[in-house]
Amino acid sequence: MKTKTQVTSNKSQPHKKIKNISKWVSDIENAVLIAQKEGAFLGSVTNIFISLNSNKLFAIEAKKSFWGNKTYININEIESIGEDIILIKSKKSMNSIKDKLFHKEYKSLKELKGFRITTLSGKHIGELKDLKVSLTNFEIKELLLESGKIISISSNAMTIGEDEVLVPKELELKAHKTKEDTISHIKGSKLMANISETLHINKNKSNEKKQTTHL
Repeated sequence: MKTKTQVTSNKSQPHKKIKNISKWVSDIENAVLIAQKEGAFLGSVTNIFISLNSNKLFAIEAKKSFWGNKTYININEIESIGEDIILIKSKKSMNSIKDKLFHKEYKSLKELKGFRITTLSGKHIGELKDLKVSLTNFEIKELLLESGKIISISSNAMTIGEDEVLVPKELELKAHKTKEDTISHIKGSKLMANISETLHINKNKSNEKKQTTHL
């Protein structure tokens, strides 16, 4: 006698919204937006908005075509963020916050690019190029400078103003190199080591030749 397999509803289990990873905000741009309930294509992400009060990702903007109308979705309506696809709950999630986004307390990534990053001691350390956010709570975790340097920071330790991003004084010395910089540094070190080794070998050969000639 076959026993029925018990199927547990997802509604009764804790909602696993997004894995504990982070993502550069610019990598979310151009992602495809899908309504999970209807299985409907809603367009591609064209912009991302940050709340200046909480320093968190607040909303995304999408368009179905170049000439299509813009759609706005609150970040709380997102079910999951994948490599190239973002799932939202349903079509009803769209445009619920459209009017809010044009207040001063929200800025898009496109507006924030180029903002000066200044410490509270008054030292200018670069211009903003991108933001990395946690995909669990959507808080800002890192700042990418135009120079390629990355600053790790907690969202409550920074202030995004009208034209500047203010960060603690101690971050003056904490901007670290990007992966590309590190790779270049390693390659450069290996090259110098190879040159030094070659010169040492040639020097030894020259000394041996002189000794042989002298004999």
